[in-house]
Amino acid sequence: MYTELHLKLLNGRTITIHVEPGFDMDDLEYVPGMRAVSLGNLTVLYEGLVYDVRPGRPHPARSAAPGLLR
Repeated sequence: MYTELHLKLLNGRTITIHVEPGFDMDDLEYVPGMRAVSLGNLTVLYEGLVYDVRPGRPHPARSAAPGLLR
């Protein structure tokens, strides 16, 4: 289950969009004719600065804050 989309920009940076509820790869639709990615009611266009969109897994949850381990 994925909860993030990573957008790679032409300047080398990556932007992360958090998506709730989580989604599977089958839910993510690439629309090559429009240069877009569609996920439910969210559509990300490749026009302008964005050149790639990929799903990303969130970082694992931590069980305790740093310094509070026993």
